[in-house]
Amino acid sequence: MLYIFYNSLSKSGKCQRKMYDIVSDAIKVFLQPEVKIFDIIKIKDSQNLVSQMDIEKDIVLLIGGDGTLTNITNKIHNIKPLPKIYAYKAGTGNDFLRSLKIKQDVQIIHKKYYLISPYITNLPTIKFKNDQDERSFLNGIGFGIDAVIAKKVNDEKMLKNKSSFAKVTINAFKTFKTIPLIKINVDGKELEFKNVWLASIMNNCYFGGGMKLAPNCNNTDKLNLIIINNVSKWKLAWLFFSVYSGKHLRYKKYVHEIQGYKFSMECKEMHFMQLDGETFDIENKIYISKKNN
Repeated sequence: MLYIFYNSLSKSGKCQRKMYDIVSDAIKVFLQPEVKIFDIIKIKDSQNLVSQMDIEKDIVLLIGGDGTLTNITNKIHNIKPLPKIYAYKAGTGNDFLRSLKIKQDVQIIHKKYYLISPYITNLPTIKFKNDQDERSFLNGIGFGIDAVIAKKVNDEKMLKNKSSFAKVTINAFKTFKTIPLIKINVDGKELEFKNVWLASIMNNCYFGGGMKLAPNCNNTDKLNLIIINNVSKWKLAWLFFSVYSGKHLRYKKYVHEIQGYKFSMECKEMHFMQLDGETFDIENKIYISKKNN
């Protein structure tokens, strides 16, 4: 059986013709005589559905970008063992698949169906809102300018405005004020950073639609904390261009990279964060962890 999950609210999910073409092609590629299609917006219990699949015969295909993949994997990543799960790149960001593409051992069928099940069994998790909420993430979580940009972009989408990403980013740079102090614990080591523009904990190297924020991060090992601080607004704008190539790490005066498995972050000014491009309200302290394989 081929199980296909899509998001009816996404750009690709709204286009019936495109969905028909993707589904038709998938049926031919995976040679599955039976197909069931589910809208993740309407499905009530994807965890129970996936847990009852035949791991030897059934195949799952996720259609969408980072938002769709994060939504599904957050609910099913603890299932063991998982059936074969493939992802079809159909979103705008696609940073998770972009990160996987640089791995030599990733199975990619016809350059568009990525086997992701081996890479979602040990996802990092974050606890926030007084430990009441816990979520997994694929790429990374962040506080600061990246969270502000993500929130503004999502707000524009909700209002159905047509402001470009560049315009939203420029406006965010103009109005953003640095975080005075962030206290961070990394595997038991206490750290403090002042005048912080960005504090991101990454599970993969890409975020923001192709920005190589954590070039040394490979999904299978430690998490990478990237801090950008004590830099002027105009130098930061220039520094951001180097993030696309991953060369920003050479500017050690402003950019700090720390690896670890367990993190806690505390800051009075933290009220929301971005997680794989989606924004969530938070309290002053959060906890992030990943199992050491």
